[in-house]
Amino acid sequence: MTILIYILLVIFVLLLFNLFNLWNNRDKRIDSELEKSLNRRINSIKYDYESSQKEIFSFKFNEWKNENEFEIRRKAIFQSRASIAETITEELSIINDNFAFNPKDIKFVGRFIDLIIFDGSSEDSDVTIYFVEILNKIHLNKNDYKSQVEEAIKKGNYNFQEINL
Repeated sequence: MTILIYILLVIFVLLLFNLFNLWNNRDKRIDSELEKSLNRRINSIKYDYESSQKEIFSFKFNEWKNENEFEIRRKAIFQSRASIAETITEELSIINDNFAFNPKDIKFVGRFIDLIIFDGSSEDSDVTIYFVEILNKIHLNKNDYKSQVEEAIKKGNYNFQEINL
């Protein structure tokens, strides 16, 4: 009988120990679940905040753009006109009293080379073609592509081509 009491006592102690462990683990499980729940909530709030900030930024940007659209367009038109005026000024600046060619024979290119002069085309006579690069005191150095055009002309690397559309 004493053995039975010892066995029951051991079982009772083991049960108490298991209950104590369950109680301690329960607190850890609750803490873990609480932490997971809080992290999910924090991430959700963070996502909502970032989304709302993007919407606010987009709204404010569109509002600014709508308020300033007229000025933005006005500046773009002004810059475009200035660029066109600069191109026309450059075209006309070469024509003066000392200019040896008829202005009707000039085709302004502006890229790669400045002018192609078809000398004699306005008088229906033999045409001599000149590729002209205008250098002034401000722009004395040539760009690489203009040097390449000059080199191609000197080497005779050019052709006449018709394209039918």
